[in-house]
Amino acid sequence: MYAQRQSPPSKRKVSPTEVLEQGNIVHAGTHQELLTQGSNLYQKLWEIQAGGFAQTT
Repeated sequence: MYAQRQSPPSKRKVSPTEVLEQGNIVHAGTHQELLTQGSNLYQKLWEIQAGGFAQTT
């Protein structure tokens, strides 16, 4: 697994984030898109990292 810590998205143009699982891209999109795609690996990892301190919606 590769992880790159990023600040919450701002209004600047950002590259899509790609989520890898076992070497395959399983999700791609902006931070907000990945959080609203439903239950996925990115959302689970974000919730663990945020530890309940960040509001996700």
